This record gives sequence, C-alpha cells and structure tokens, in this order.
Amino acid sequence: MNTEAVTYYRQHRRTVEALIASGWFTKRRPSPNVNLDIFLKNNRELHEIEKRTEAFNLFVALGVAEAEIRHSRLLAWLLNPLGSHGARTKYLKLFLELVCEEDGDELADHGLELKDFEVQVESDQMDIQLVHQAGHFVCVVENKVRIDQGDQQLETYRRRIEATHKDWTCKFVFLTLKGEQPADPAYIPIPYERVLHAVIGKQTKEVFGDADEARAVLFENYAEILRNNGKGLSPSNLMEILHLTRHELKHSHFLAWLLDPSGSHNLKDAFTRFMLSLLEQKGLKLPEPAATLNLSDAVVRTEREDIDILVVSERHRLVLAIENKFAAAESTCQLAKYHEFLQQHYAGDHFVQVFLDMQGRNPSHKSYWPVSYRELLPFFESELTRKSTTGNAERRVQIYVQHYAALLTDQLWIKRKTKWYLPARIQECCERLAQRHADDTSSLIHEVTSWQKTLARGLEHFLYEVADRCFGKSFRFTWDIWFTFIPPALDEIPILSEGGADPALPGRMVMYQFFVVPFGDAATVRNPGIFLDVKLVAARRGYENIKQQLHDAALTHNSLFNRVKNSARLAKFDILLNHEICSFEEAVTCDETELRHRISNRVERFSKSIHPKIVAFFKKQFADVKPALSQSGRTIQRASNEH
Repeated sequence: MNTEAVTYYRQHRRTVEALIASGWFTKRRPSPNVNLDIFLKNNRELHEIEKRTEAFNLFVALGVAEAEIRHSRLLAWLLNPLGSHGARTKYLKLFLELVCEEDGDELADHGLELKDFEVQVESDQMDIQLVHQAGHFVCVVENKVRIDQGDQQLETYRRRIEATHKDWTCKFVFLTLKGEQPADPAYIPIPYERVLHAVIGKQTKEVFGDADEARAVLFENYAEILRNNGKGLSPSNLMEILHLTRHELKHSHFLAWLLDPSGSHNLKDAFTRFMLSLLEQKGLKLPEPAATLNLSDAVVRTEREDIDILVVSERHRLVLAIENKFAAAESTCQLAKYHEFLQQHYAGDHFVQVFLDMQGRNPSHKSYWPVSYRELLPFFESELTRKSTTGNAERRVQIYVQHYAALLTDQLWIKRKTKWYLPARIQECCERLAQRHADDTSSLIHEVTSWQKTLARGLEHFLYEVADRCFGKSFRFTWDIWFTFIPPALDEIPILSEGGADPALPGRMVMYQFFVVPFGDAATVRNPGIFLDVKLVAARRGYENIKQQLHDAALTHNSLFNRVKNSARLAKFDILLNHEICSFEEAVTCDETELRHRISNRVERFSKSIHPKIVAFFKKQFADVKPALSQSGRTIQRASNEH
C-alpha cells in the first residue's frame, strides 16, 4: 500500500473525490510503473484542482451553496439597478442582452430605460421577475440549481404571466446548472455557465481570492448583525442580501461551521475554545482550562435529536450542546427534553449546555448556561484587525462577486441519486489531467480505494471485540460488509431466539448489525460510514404475525426507531433503527488509534443509553406472550387474560 497516496488523500480528500466523480479515471487500469511521490508533489494540473476545490468560499461558509432561493436573491441583487453593489444597470444590461441574443433579437430593439426596471423575487411563486412597466416588458427567470422542474410547472407560470401581462413582451428564462431543457419550449434555456461568462465573468478576473480578506468581510458582516440585534443593517451586508439575517437555522449552520475544527475557515478550534473561555468566566468547570484544550478531534452535528448544535470531542469526552434562539422563544419543556437526551446518551461524559439567545433571555432549565449573541462579538471583531474592508464598499462587493463566480465554477457539486456532477471548470481540469497524467492519477485513485476497502475489512474483528465488551459475549455472523451480532439480552427472550427463518442466524428474529457502508466504492444507497442497525429478519412460519406486531409497535416509538416505516408488505430485513457510529470523513482522516477510540466510545454510549430501551421495548411486547408447539409446527399462543 502506498503511504504517500493515503497521506495525500487525508490532506486533499475533496480533490481525490473530484477526480473520482469526474469519471475520467475510475475505469482505467492502474499502471505499475508510476512514481506517485513525484506526481503528488510536482504536478501543476493536480495542484490547480486542489486550489479550486479547497478554497474558502463565502457561500459555502453560509451553508447556501445549493439553496435555489439564495441564488435567486443574489442574482436579483446583482440585476437590480438600485442594488447596493453600486454597478447600477451594468449587470442588468449584460443579462438582458444575453437573454435577447438567445431569443433571436436585440435589447436595443425594445427601447427600454434600464434604470426603470423593477426586480421581484419569489413573487407569485416565480423566482425572479424583471418588470418594465412603461415599456410593457417582463422577463421571468425560473432558477433550477438542484431541484427538478415539476409537472407542468413552467407552463403554469407562463400562462399566469401572459394572462396578467396581455400585449406585453414576455420572455421566459430557464436557468440551470447542467443545461437541462425546459419542459415548456417557450422558455429560453440558459446554463449558469453562460451567465457567468457573459454577466458576472465580465466584471471580475478569475481569482482564488485572499481567504483572510474574504473571511474578514464575512466576520465584519456578522459583527454588524450582532451589534444591531439583526436590525437596520447596511444594504451591502451579505446575509441581508441573501435574506439570512433572521433565519435561525442558517445562524446555526454558520456557527456550526465555525465550531468545526476542519472547516474551511482555517481557524481550527479557536471559536470553540473562545466559547468555552466565555463560559469559564461565568463559572463553568472544564476537564482542563479552555486555553489548553486540544479540540481538533471535535465532531459537529446540527439538528441531532432536535438539538441545534452538538459538538463532541472523544479525546476529552466533552460534549457541547447549543440551543440557538435568534428570535423565537423557548418552547415548553424543550430544554428539559434535550437535557434528558444528553444525560442518557452521554452519561459519563462532561457536557456543557448553552442557551444562545439574541435578546439575552435566560433559559428555563438550570443546567443551561445563558449566552447572548452580543457576547460573541469580540471574536468576530478581533478577526477584522488584519484585513478589514470597512469603508470600502466597492471592494466588499467585488469579493462577493468573485466568490459567487468561484462557487459556480469550482465548488457547487450537485448530487442526483448516487452520482455527483462537478462544476464545469473542475470537470475541465480533470480532463486536462487525464490527457497528460492518466496513469499517475489512476494509480492514485486505485491506491486510495484499495486502502479504504482494507480499512473497512480490518475493522471487523475490532467491532466484534467492542460489541462483546459493551453488550456481553455475542453470537456473530459476517457477510461481506455486514457484521452481525446478537446481544445476550435479546437472546434471552425466547420468541426472539426461535422465530427467525434465516439459516445463518439459527432461530434469531432480531439482530444488531455493524454496516460498514462501502468504503472505496463510488456509489452507494447510503452515505458512506459505519452504522449500527437494528433489524427484524425473515420470520419462520407461524411467527409472521409476531414480526408484524413488532414492526407496528416500533412505528409508535419514533423517538427510538428512526427507520421503521408504514409498509403494505414487510421487507425481508426490516430496519428499525440506524445509528451512525462513525462518519466516512472521520474514518478516512483519523489515524487508526484515534478511529478505534472514537468507535469504542460511541458503541459504549449506545450500549448504555439506547440498547436498554430496545431490550425493554421487546420485553414489553412479549410480556403476555409465550411460545407453544402445535401439530402443524410452532405457533404463538396468547395468555388467557388477553382481550
């Protein structure tokens, strides 16, 4: 195994994934006569892909890269003659010239005063409308970044516009990433790439930008929100332009990005330690001082068990839970429910619960530490001291436009079913690399995918060891990437140990299964990672009604069983619960010791918090049931007191 390839992958995972997604290398046989060390260090085309895929981007940081409404908001801002960009009609003129060119006429033919255009966003369900009342001219833009066009959607919109704008010049634009054709032929199909070159691209050189300067712009915008409690912001504030200022979930996503030590902000764990230091000043006791904590291993999740932000460091067994309230008030018993979850699932860990509120309100639960948004202000202001653009509105807008152009060309990946579609510029870079260095690149991908598969297979024995330690000595069975075990507590329930029909699991009706979702494979029905599933297996004759009973009962326990669904016919393997043990990103970036440490901790938590509930659930279902034999085989007999 080539260690240089694995090291490179861990440092540039996004780049390697782009190479795989491009489709240029995966079907090519690797060559044995390549020097990967030289290729990885000195190849110009490869380094260009690294720079493009890994660059800091404002829109990725805000979590809106794939959000169609945010693309519409930004485009509408650019096209608005009164927009705070200060370009007046420049962008609008270029866009309308492009539309008219594609429609076979010229903008000058319509005799329109461009400064009189009104720009509407999400009006009457249409993404963007450019309306010129005096000239009886309207241009409707239907924007499709990710979601497919609905049945007769375009025709419905067109007929509505034509009915309300009789005798007007009406132009309909279908704006897409991949050049899809509109279902209604009256629409003019224009790919984003054309808009980029004809409209946005003419206003800025292709640059990767200064990450520190762009980050300072973002932090400056956010500091303004904190200072003003989200009100009275400057019209050039990016979050205001995108209508994110009062969007609580987007604030959570932004803060989660800052808390992620591997985030593209390149600040590592600085923001997490800032928050913990803030709490230390209020009296919080930590395992060790916040200033000395190394939280580079922290994993950040949003909306886990409805908790807005959850940060977990296995190294310190530290859990930071944040309930974020930007405008809404706290719901009844909301914090108590979250506290109960943390107590159960992270028992034995040191956890910190934060109530983050824009208005500085106090939490209803005593375990939560109150923090106002304004208390975060020093962090964002300190980051402005190096490369602030305060007072330079023109440069600020230039950065927005540069980053939007970079998003479209380099970083807006779209996934449809199991296939990733790369931005056009990245696809072009991969093609150039294939033309000049196909053997080297194919060997790199082969080494990485082979290592991933070896990693997955090498975890089998360890996962079984952890299961035995956490659940007790268990029955085991392995098939491909499914590592099955039956905890003793379930084997002690007679019907569960005799009602199954799968010969590989003698009699068992319920199994626990580590599912190591294909590492090294380009496509899978589930996101890659390591999961612990709880499944009902095929039932023996006479036990089918018991399987149905368990399935139906699990439907009413949604807080416990997150995968069970209503179904006319039960699947052979009916998944009741799917619990992530380790994400794919962690599995391929951690060293082996760290990875095993994380897995061990998480399985231990599952065994102490979720497993007892599952056992109690099954015992309750069979409290009034006993197995019995009949001449036709095993049947189920209810106790006489059942009604």
